[in-house]
Amino acid sequence: MSAGSLTVNPFQGREKAYVIELKGKVDSAFKETIMRRIRKAIADGANTIVFHFKDCGGGDTIVARAMADEIRGLKDNEGKFPIQTIAFVPNGAPDTATFLAFGCSDIVMAKVEGEYATIGDFSRVVNPQFEGRRRASAVTPLDPESTRKSLRDLAELNRIPPVLVDGMFLPDLEIFRARTIRGGTVERRIMTAQELEADRNSKDPQWQAEEQIKHKGKLLTLNYDAARKYGIVRHVVDRPDDLDQVYSKYGLTGKVKKARSDALDAFAEFLRHPIVSVLLVMIGLFCIVLEIKIPGATAPGVIAALCFVLFFWAYWFNSEIIILAILLFLLGLVLIGIEVFVLPGFGFVGVSGIMLMVVGLGLATIEKMPQSGAEWLDFGKTLTQFGIGLVVAGIGALIMARYLPNIPIANRMMLAPPTDKPEGEAALPGMQQAAALLGAVGTAATMLRPAGMAKFGEQFVDVVTEGGFVPAGARVQVVEVEGNRIVVKEV
Repeated sequence: MSAGSLTVNPFQGREKAYVIELKGKVDSAFKETIMRRIRKAIADGANTIVFHFKDCGGGDTIVARAMADEIRGLKDNEGKFPIQTIAFVPNGAPDTATFLAFGCSDIVMAKVEGEYATIGDFSRVVNPQFEGRRRASAVTPLDPESTRKSLRDLAELNRIPPVLVDGMFLPDLEIFRARTIRGGTVERRIMTAQELEADRNSKDPQWQAEEQIKHKGKLLTLNYDAARKYGIVRHVVDRPDDLDQVYSKYGLTGKVKKARSDALDAFAEFLRHPIVSVLLVMIGLFCIVLEIKIPGATAPGVIAALCFVLFFWAYWFNSEIIILAILLFLLGLVLIGIEVFVLPGFGFVGVSGIMLMVVGLGLATIEKMPQSGAEWLDFGKTLTQFGIGLVVAGIGALIMARYLPNIPIANRMMLAPPTDKPEGEAALPGMQQAAALLGAVGTAATMLRPAGMAKFGEQFVDVVTEGGFVPAGARVQVVEVEGNRIVVKEV
């Protein structure tokens, strides 16, 4: 018998109910979103909350247990009475979703037949390589024993037979429903084969096997009929798509409000989509490279900052190591800045900076450090995606940096380079004079960033480098002349 069937409803027909959909994998971001909806519903006076399970499962079992404990401890907005929580499971509640259902005061299932219309499917925890389920969301941590003990404790708190939980994790365990007669009353108990054998060998045997619930060699999952028979589910409704049947079971005659996600939740979820995350990173990296190659173009720097702020904000509640991810990313930027502006060439410091940036971006997308081989493989795939994005963004930015100054509208985003030309001296005029400088060697009169002033003989000329920076006083050579545009390189 479930805990909800033994409690008295203190609201006595004065229910104010909300329904909250549970969809997707259970992780820190999921928990933050759902708990925020719960708090809003309670602040509005809700004393009954129906959790509608819609393809919920996968994720982190530790987060699921913590969330189940919070659901069990919910009280009304005055802190006097517990909130009545109802889990409606129309099409199944595997792994982490089972934790959430066990945290509710009542569970309702629908009369749906099928392999997945069950509660208590932990096949992906016991056997991570199992591919027979329709849900691809991985479950972490992959520690069947600690997960079993955690769910077992939760089941005992809600008066659910803990031996049924054992059957969800231990394939060799055999479980029976046994009966005995005490004082003319039939009493039933769920027992293991070992317990029945011990009773049979005792001096005064009391129990007799009535039916076998679980056979050896299989993991236990319970459909609606078995879950109700063995005390996990309180009610069963006929149709999985009819919430009104659930409401009628609890006398929720008034209008049940739906707790919807707010705009920020929806926006953060959109940004966490893998494709959107990779695009944000690519655009941000593209703009960083563009800002370095064309220092006067302030717009790319603003766009890059916006992209990375949105990226890290979207994953803020989804990771325990988000601070580490941000610090690694910032350290990578600092190292790249040192390589570009301080050290000559591009070597170990710059490469280290790029690697730290990619690792920081990858860490932001996970909840905790990978532990199993599968988790490390997924992490490696994420790093590969961001690495490819970095290469593509870098190539695109280099191409753009070469042609942006010549684009009439785009070059207006660039600040004009400072001119340190001595008084009385003028830049070399005319295309013919400019063409005569091809191959000439001179001195950079100002810092070329990449535009600036160079001196050839006694004349000062406006020049631009091929993209890199050249310090003042360095020897430069004219390598290309296009009209009045003179391109130089350091020699």
